[in-house]
This record gives sequence, structure tokens and C-alpha cells, in this order.
Amino acid sequence: MVIVVRKTNANIKGKLQSVRIIRLLRRNRVRIGTVNKIQNELKDQIKESFFNTVLEEFCRNCSLHGLSHITRMDRRPYERILWLLLTVFATIGAYRFSYDIWRKYQYKDTATVVETTQYEYANVAFPSVTICDVSRVDWKRVTALKPSDIPLPSGDKASMVGLKILLEALADMTFGDFDVMDGVRKMSKKNFNEIKNVNLSDILLRVMRPCTEVFLYNCWWRNQEFNCCEIFEVQKSEFGFCHSFNSDVSEYSLKYSSNYGLDDEHPYWVQPQPSVPDDSNLYKNLTFDSDEEDEEEEEEGESRVHPTKELRPRRTAGAGPWTGLRVTIKVPTRAELPPSIVMVANPQAMPSGGSMMVTSGTFAGISVWGDAIYTTKRVRGIPVELRKCLYSDEAVSLANHRYLSKNCQQDCWQRYTVRYCNCSPDFLFVSKDPVEYPPCKVEGLLCLSLYNDLFNYEVPETTQKNFYNHIQQGMSCNCLADCVSQQYLTEVTTSQNVNSSNEIQLDVHFRSRTCILYRSDVLFGWLDLIVSIGGIAGLFLGGSLLSGVEILYFSTIRLFHIYKEWKLNRDSKEPDTKIPPKKLDQMPPVCFVVMKNYQEKLTRAGYD
Repeated sequence: MVIVVRKTNANIKGKLQSVRIIRLLRRNRVRIGTVNKIQNELKDQIKESFFNTVLEEFCRNCSLHGLSHITRMDRRPYERILWLLLTVFATIGAYRFSYDIWRKYQYKDTATVVETTQYEYANVAFPSVTICDVSRVDWKRVTALKPSDIPLPSGDKASMVGLKILLEALADMTFGDFDVMDGVRKMSKKNFNEIKNVNLSDILLRVMRPCTEVFLYNCWWRNQEFNCCEIFEVQKSEFGFCHSFNSDVSEYSLKYSSNYGLDDEHPYWVQPQPSVPDDSNLYKNLTFDSDEEDEEEEEEGESRVHPTKELRPRRTAGAGPWTGLRVTIKVPTRAELPPSIVMVANPQAMPSGGSMMVTSGTFAGISVWGDAIYTTKRVRGIPVELRKCLYSDEAVSLANHRYLSKNCQQDCWQRYTVRYCNCSPDFLFVSKDPVEYPPCKVEGLLCLSLYNDLFNYEVPETTQKNFYNHIQQGMSCNCLADCVSQQYLTEVTTSQNVNSSNEIQLDVHFRSRTCILYRSDVLFGWLDLIVSIGGIAGLFLGGSLLSGVEILYFSTIRLFHIYKEWKLNRDSKEPDTKIPPKKLDQMPPVCFVVMKNYQEKLTRAGYD
């Protein structure tokens, strides 16, 4: 039989409660579970007043709308229930929309907008101009070679036969055209043994046209005449050894420009001395005039322009012909050398792709333009996987040089040559650690020719995998874009050169004085997150930042004070919950034990 005991007021004397329990236990043989229920009801009566006090004070004083109506005594029950439901629904709505805003913040979307349409090219580096002969071999120099010039095993004229076959292949070799080594593969074993260990870079430097034979007259740069061989430098490219102007990655410039552009405080690097002497062709043996000699020349009043300690990369503020670089290239007869290749690129990038072939007897006006894009500092806080671009100081390329997407691709190609043939064609790429990237010998080039198809196919990084044939093996580079970049696009206008059919005149200049500057920024930042969540909280709950402070205050400081006040009131109006000992003696044995345990628990809890 289950006995229902009504909740008594907390102010009823504990003695009367105890007597009632004893009478009920005597009249009915109640089970232990019923006694436990009575005990819990007595404990709930003790705690009830504390939670009611906290809830009433919080709802009455909190600035969130609707809570005050829930605990007001002058409201009818259905009104309290109505306001309770409205508050619950408003809280759910605020949470739902706040969650959507939080997800939007986590996606870290970026937006690119036009900052200005009048960004001057004076703030931008002038592009690098690389000039290459279509054939990397000057056959006049090949025929003039002596066995003593090249360290071959036998050292006789017969050993030069295999060398000429090798040079025929190297003359037309570019990255992805290693199949030109078929002629070397067919040569006799004796000839192959003569050339298998030669230094390919050294040979190509010996048989290339020197700077003094490439250019005629002086070069025109920014309203001044310069000795071309002082502003042009030996440059490695996909076409082998060339001559470049204003390149930060030439064989000479790499020694000084490695830290350029890593921060805003160093937007340039200093060229401490002239790049290439007039009579030198081998970059390995470059010798430079000392500062003392430069001072002596100045004292003697020599008028020759000398770019000592020049700031690089070079810039120009003008636009149109004669405001940039103007050179005249000497083109030998077609029996000796075909026309020239011109590449215009970012000064920090290895010249690759976008090459233009200019025939002899031609004047070529090359107009350069391109927009600039930069990202704000807030974008740097976005993970790389989401922003999908890299800053220059977040990775390295070209042997500890700053990161650039174009250079990353060059590094990737070089790694693939080492992966498949354990060597790198060092006349095509920047020199690196010879242990990690050993230079290719002739056998290495033959190995590269076997994988020539692989070097001509690059697997794109795309989610549309079904459109690409992955049965064909290729390179996968996955080079991220640049967060800060400057485009260099070209437009070539050619005309016949009436002065000479053996010359090529080039005029490289900016098309206009200004370009468009784009800014990439976070579409939804942390400030937008705070404003949006604050607006949602105000719309649904009428809350603000101070409402959150109120909740924190009630959960800590105010809760502590309410507890102290409640404890004082409880001690002053404490009911006597003890059961007289003589009444316990009259209880049945089982109930006696239960009530005795209950009395001991009350005593330990502080109810003496």
C-alpha cells in the first residue's frame, strides 16, 4: 500500500512531523521505499526556498526581455506559461541564427575589390627582360675549340666528334624536350665514353655568345645610356643560358636578393657592384672592380654611367616608347644562328613560358601592363587550406629564396628530374645543394629522355578528375597562388627595321602610367561576428553585451550572496527534524533502522 504524504510548510514544527511518521508506520507496515520517499520530500522542502529565491531574483532583475513575467506573482498561471514558451522559442531562434553566423565566420571567405584605378607603375618593379638565342650553341666557337679546352680522356681531335654530337642535342634542348638526345644514344661506345663525364654547364657557357657579341651599341634605360654588359646578366632559363635585365634570380643577383621582399621594410635590395664585366662570360669567374677603383674613376671625371650600389629591382615612372629599356641585338646570319627569343616576366620569377620569337630585321615594341593584387593582414590569419595562397615568407623556393608560385613550379620540375633520374640538368635550373640535386652528366640526360612524356604532362589539381586521363603519368606540383602579386602582360607590335636586316631592336615599356590595384580582404571577420551575434541577441532576446555580464554576475558574485542570506534565514527558522528517541524505540525493527539512519544524515548535514 502506497502512502501519499502532503508537503508541509517549512515552518511546521519538526516534532509534529516525526510523530505523524511514527503513527503512520505503526498503523501500516510500510516498506523501506516509502520511508525513503518521505525523507526526500522533507529534504526538498529544505532546498526549495533557496532555488526559488535565486530564480525569482534573476528573472526579476535580468535585462533579457520576457523573464520578469515568468516569476511575477501578479500574473496568472497561463500568462506565466505563455511568457515561458515565448522565451524558450526566442532562445532557440537566437541560437539557430547565431550558429549560422558562426559557421560563416569559420569558412573565412575572402572578397577582392578595386582599391584604386590609379595605382602608379612607379611603385612597381620594372619587369625582367630575358634574351636568348634560339640555338644555345655558337658553332663558330665550337669549331674553334681545341681538345685542351675540354678535359676529355683521350685529348685528341677524334674525341671531339662525340662532343659535337652532344652539342647538337644541347643546342635545342629545353625542359620537356629531352628526346633530342636520340643522336647521343646512337653514337659509338668509344665516343660516348669520351663525353660521359664532361661538365655540361661549363661546355654551354664556353660555346654561348658572350654579352659583347649579343648587343650592339649601348642600351637605353630610363633616359640614360648604359653599357649593356653592365646591366645584363647571365641567366638560367628553360632555354638554357641567356642574358637578362633586372632579374632577381640571375646567377649574379641570387647572391644578394635572397632576403628581398620578405617584409615591408626592405622593398628592394642593393647591388653592390656591376653585374657582369665587359670581357667576362663565365659567371663562375666573375671579377669586379673594387670600390677604390670606382672612386678613382669618379675623380678622373669619367662620364661612363656605372650602376654601382644601385637599388634593385629597377623601376621607372614613365610610360610609352623610350621610357623603359631599349636595346639592339646583333643577329648573325641564319647559317650561324636563328632569331632571338624574348621573355618578359616578374623580376623575382625564373623566366619560363610566355616567350616571344623576334626575327632579324625587325623592330619590336613590347608594351607591358598588368594589375596588382595584395591581401590585408587579416587574411594571413586564415588557414592556408582555406585562403589557398601563400605569402612570400611562408615558404621557400629557388634555394632559400622567397616563395613565388612561378618559382615553386620550377622547383617541382627539378624535384621530378631528381626523383626519376637522380640528377638535375643544372643548366636549366638554379644551382642547389649538389648532394641533394646532383648535376646531370650525359647518362643523366639519356635517362631524362626516357621519361620525356612525363615531363610534358602536368596533372592538374582539380575536383573534376573524370575529365583527365590518369592512366598517363605526369607531374603533380600543386603550387599555391601568391597572396601578393603583380601581373606582367605583354603586347608586341612589330615593324620592319629599315636600318639593318641583321639587327633586332627592342623597346620594352609600360603601356600607361597607372594600373588597377585590387585588395583581398576577409569577407566576414571577428568584428562582423560580434556585431552580427549582438544584433541577433538584441532582436530575439533584447539582450546586449551587458546582459551577458549580468548572467555572469548572477552565476558568481550574486549567487554567493544569495546563498549566504538564505543560510542565515534557514538557521533562524530551522525546523526540528529530529525524531524523539522514545518514539524510535516504539517503531518496527526495519523502520527503526531507516529512521535512525535518516536522523544521523540530518545531523551530519548540520540540522542539530
